[in-house]
Amino acid sequence: MTMQNGRLAMPLFDKFLPDDLLAAVRTIKSAASEAAPSPGVWIRYAIFYGVVFALGVLAGHLLQHFGVMSSASADGWKMATTLLTIVTGFMITTMLFTGKVEAAKSLNSIQIERFTNKSNHLLFSQWITLINHIASLLGVAAILALGDAQPEISYWLVCGVVGLFFLSFLRSMLIPVQIIELHRFVHAALVREKQEEEGNKTIT
Repeated sequence: MTMQNGRLAMPLFDKFLPDDLLAAVRTIKSAASEAAPSPGVWIRYAIFYGVVFALGVLAGHLLQHFGVMSSASADGWKMATTLLTIVTGFMITTMLFTGKVEAAKSLNSIQIERFTNKSNHLLFSQWITLINHIASLLGVAAILALGDAQPEISYWLVCGVVGLFFLSFLRSMLIPVQIIELHRFVHAALVREKQEEEGNKTIT
C-alpha cells in the first residue's frame, strides 16, 4: 500500500485480484526473502540446481541415444505419473505437519525464533519441491500427449523431464534430512533445558 494525499492507497492490482491470490503472493514473497535474504543465495541455488538439471538432461539424451527410453514408452511414463502423483500428495501432507512439534512449546523465546526460522525455510523448500513435482507431471503429460507425432519436440521433452526427475529426486531426499535437522534442534534445546533444571536443584 502507498500514501496518496494523506490516504492509504492500494496498488492497482490489489483492486482486481482476489484476496486469496494476493495473500498467496505476499506469503511467497515473505517466505522467499527469509529463505534467501540476499541475491548471492539465489545465485548459489540457481547454479547448483542448474548443474543438476543439466546432468539430468544429459542423462535423458544418453538414455534415448542408447534406446533405454523414448517418448513412445507409454507404460513407463504412466508409471512415472503415478509415482509423481504419490510423491506430490506426500509432499503436501508433509508441509501440513512441518513445524508442528509439541515439544517446541517448551522452548524459550530465542529458541522458538530459531525454530520458527528453520520451519519457515523448510516449508519454502518443500513448496519449491512441490512445484518441481508438478512441473515433472506436466512434462510427462506433454510426452504422453505428443507421443511420436512430433519426434524432435518429444525428444527434448524427454531430456527436460529427466532433468526435472533428477531435481525431484535430490530435493525429495533433502526434505527428510531437513526435518531431522528441525527435530534435532528441538531435542537438543530440551536436553539443555533439563540439564539446567537439574543443575539448579539442591541435592539433599
